[in-house]
Amino acid sequence: MCRIDNCETKNPDQREVSVREDDKGQIITAALDGSSRSIMYECREGTTPGDIVQQAVAALKVSAFPVLYQYVGQEGAVTARKGDLWLLLEAAARYYTLVELKAIPPDFESLTEAYEFADAIERYGHVSIYEIHLRPAVLSSPPIPNQPSKKSRP
Repeated sequence: MCRIDNCETKNPDQREVSVREDDKGQIITAALDGSSRSIMYECREGTTPGDIVQQAVAALKVSAFPVLYQYVGQEGAVTARKGDLWLLLEAAARYYTLVELKAIPPDFESLTEAYEFADAIERYGHVSIYEIHLRPAVLSSPPIPNQPSKKSRP
């Protein structure tokens, strides 16, 4: 059982968000801009960050909300994302803060260098530019109009 301690709305808001760990266990973050709403909760004595993270992850999975990052130790954290809506949870002792952030998508059109594309794919999981959707190890694009299909060629 938890109770709301305080609420806050920010527009604009900017946050560094943990999105995953790399092969060496280092946290990969993404800078997000947008509008946010945060609610801080106080839970009953005996509640741990692990309890809070476990319950949050279970609820997110039921809601088909992909969990990108989760951590449990002395404190706990969860990052989940569906489209431009990010849910961030930070837990310490018996308190936790839940943040809903409606992110403004990054300006992928301004990327010009290969390392910028690689960094964006690593941080955001995809890059969409000129109707081509780039993801790690995948390239897909819409069919080119007026091109004969492979079956119709002689």
